[in-house]
Amino acid sequence: MSNCYRIKSNSSWKHTYDPKSHTHALDWMQKVAPVTNMEGDHMKVRFSFEKQYKVNFPDRDTWTDDHMPPIPRNATTVFTDGSQSSSGTGVGIYFSGLIEDKSIPLSTEATAFQAEIFAIR
Repeated sequence: MSNCYRIKSNSSWKHTYDPKSHTHALDWMQKVAPVTNMEGDHMKVRFSFEKQYKVNFPDRDTWTDDHMPPIPRNATTVFTDGSQSSSGTGVGIYFSGLIEDKSIPLSTEATAFQAEIFAIR
């Protein structure tokens, strides 16, 4: 069953309609374990060894200088976080005192990545 699920998750499954074919293992797996029919958050691996970004660590004087504050003075800052532990998965949203902060429990099947995306949305 694990090989069947891996091949399905990688979008490599080639389904035939021959009733005697081994490809009907997918149908059996989805009946026995319906959770295997859910979409996953798998991403295709892609390697990029070129540095396409620049890291700049300004000194404290530059931060306090009016020419370049790290966060514009009129900006609204919102912090989000998604996390997973043995007791469950959840989302926290901090609104800098504008409105009530949120703490949202998610299902135990949700991943930390899904919680992070949920928090941002």
